[in-house]
Amino acid sequence: MLNELFIARMEGNDGIFSRVMTDPDFRSAAHQHLAQEIFHRVRDTHAAW
Repeated sequence: MLNELFIARMEGNDGIFSRVMTDPDFRSAAHQHLAQEIFHRVRDTHAAW
């Protein structure tokens, strides 16, 4: 799922996309950050129910 999000944003973020695809440490950090962001947004959305 995260790779699909990166691909969708590729056109506007060529430099970041290239680094995510070629630098395993950067990719890991980006995945971790995005996963945390998704978790917090989902949790906050469900907390409002």
